[in-house]
Amino acid sequence: MPTQELAARIVGSSLGALHYVGLVCGAIFLLATFLIDLKRATVLRTVMGLMLLCTAISQFGVTPQIERIRAVVGGSIQALPPQDAGRAAFDRLHQFSVILEGVVLLAGLGAVGLITAEEKS
Repeated sequence: MPTQELAARIVGSSLGALHYVGLVCGAIFLLATFLIDLKRATVLRTVMGLMLLCTAISQFGVTPQIERIRAVVGGSIQALPPQDAGRAAFDRLHQFSVILEGVVLLAGLGAVGLITAEEKS
């Protein structure tokens, strides 16, 4: 990307769309676990619940805070010195967002593994 601000806008809007798709698909998948007889249904529901929770926290908790910081800064976050309070808050929220997305990814892989094991039995 030509600038970090443009990259941030593209990633932010893409992540927002991905979150909504994940919330809808995750809710449908979770409901489907109640309609199908699964040996590991409780574990699978827990994993899906964790994915939905992390996605919701990211979309409705972290993202709005990051957007508020961007609006207050009014320019590049990266141009701020590391000791700046806005930059420090942004960095913490960004790191938390990365952790949440990582948990969703790993939980999703776990869900795939659970479903795969279910089909083999």
